[in-house]
Amino acid sequence: MTFTSRIRVYLLLVAVLPSLAILAAIYFQTSKQIEQADHRRIQENLLQFERIQVILQSNLVQRVLSLRDAPFLMRTKALVRSGRADQIDLGHKPAGLDFMEVLDINYRVLASHHRPGLIGNLIKEDIHPLQRSMFLPVIATVEYDAEGVHAAWTLVDHLGDGLLLYTGQYVDEQYTSLMSEILEADIRCVFNDSARELRNRMESGQLYALNGQFRARLSGPLDDEFEVVADFQSQDPPPIFGTLLLLVGLVALLSVGVALVLGWYITGRARREITNLTNATARIADGDFDTAVMAYEEGEFSQLADAFTDMTIRLRNIRRELSTAEKIAAWQIMGRKIAHEIKNPLTPIAISTDDLRRSYNENLEDFPRILDETTGTIKTEVARLTTLLDQFVSFARMKPATPIDTSLKRLIADLTSLYRAETADGRLRIACDVTGDVVHLDPEAIGQVLINLVKNGLEAGSQSGVVVTIVDSGETLKVIITDTGPGFANEIIQAGIQPYLSTKKDGSGLGLVICERIVHDHGGTLEIGNLKKEGAEVTILLPQDDGKDTDH
Repeated sequence: MTFTSRIRVYLLLVAVLPSLAILAAIYFQTSKQIEQADHRRIQENLLQFERIQVILQSNLVQRVLSLRDAPFLMRTKALVRSGRADQIDLGHKPAGLDFMEVLDINYRVLASHHRPGLIGNLIKEDIHPLQRSMFLPVIATVEYDAEGVHAAWTLVDHLGDGLLLYTGQYVDEQYTSLMSEILEADIRCVFNDSARELRNRMESGQLYALNGQFRARLSGPLDDEFEVVADFQSQDPPPIFGTLLLLVGLVALLSVGVALVLGWYITGRARREITNLTNATARIADGDFDTAVMAYEEGEFSQLADAFTDMTIRLRNIRRELSTAEKIAAWQIMGRKIAHEIKNPLTPIAISTDDLRRSYNENLEDFPRILDETTGTIKTEVARLTTLLDQFVSFARMKPATPIDTSLKRLIADLTSLYRAETADGRLRIACDVTGDVVHLDPEAIGQVLINLVKNGLEAGSQSGVVVTIVDSGETLKVIITDTGPGFANEIIQAGIQPYLSTKKDGSGLGLVICERIVHDHGGTLEIGNLKKEGAEVTILLPQDDGKDTDH
């Protein structure tokens, strides 16, 4: 991704992220408020359930108390006193009660409406300990009859004469439907093991979130065989919530559109100027000194373009004054160094332009300060470029390498012929381990490289010897030149190959630079180093691409 593309992406993110943050804040805040409102509503419904339950249980107690003087109970007492308990007939079931049984003091069933089969049996285990007192506590129990299992609210009334009245109301579908309508919830009964498991997990009257809804256990701590459970649905968000989200979404889309337009416009203009300067730098690096650099707009870029044009004029005039091939090669290296150094100030200029655009888009309060700082930076870098260009004198364009199919034997023979005396006395040895004879390179340029490196090795010491090793490494031709001299100085090893950096008394510091340039034009690499014992080593790697174009 290019620099300007990243800037456009950043502008999009700046436009989209705030809107997304607002959307998220609205969504989560509204959801939280809806949840809190649901919680308050359900808590109020639970309190209402408790009040209704108290009223229902109180009504149940009042109904049972009203039966104490009922004729059928008076007749029941008389039959028991006369020893004719088997003749007890409870008649019709009283209104408001779902079952009723008359028990003796030992909890033996004397008469029953809903379980006639139990007459004569003890049901002491069905009576809660609290119901055996003289009070009338309403207890939750499970009743069994011919119709099945029933959750029920029951109580025991002491009638006197050793008689007990065991009665109550079923927690049936009519009860759960009424409570569901009042509490706006799904009310149901849970029996036996499920009830005990629910009691272990949930406290009575407390809300628990479960699968997007709330659940509450409505029964109290005395419950045994069943529980009443309520599931409350969350309320739907208000219509204004959707409208607000839609509005923020439209604003986000509008922001994206504006960011796209502004980003494309601003970065496009800056990119055009920077590309113009970069292309000018490339032309200068390739030796084109005749094309003037023109800026598209007035301002700092125009000053920089004028500085480029002035530089090219100076370089062109100085280039014409060069007389020797050595100086031309040296100034060519310097020209590339100028091109490299010129590119460096363009980065802070681009960053300053970006900061100025970002501060304008975000409408920052300290925009005047940022404007002053960024324009100051641009002016400083323009001045730096002008000074840099004035400090260098010239550079020349070296003839690019032209690789062709070349005889390796002929190349070695030419080198041996030049150093015939050194080869004869053993100071120069050439070892070639290459399959075939044809290699792809510029024979004149590579010959110059070998001559320069062998010459440096022989001049490293009065008795210095040089070994040239040529190896075929698949798609790469590897040339290693070693000598028995003192090796490269530490400053050269640390600094690398630099123009005018030489430890030789009469050295120009351009020999290795020229060699590296020639190798680089072949698409290869040149590395320098020292041997472990003593001596210098230069390693050259030349790709063999069978005549394919190389990067010059």
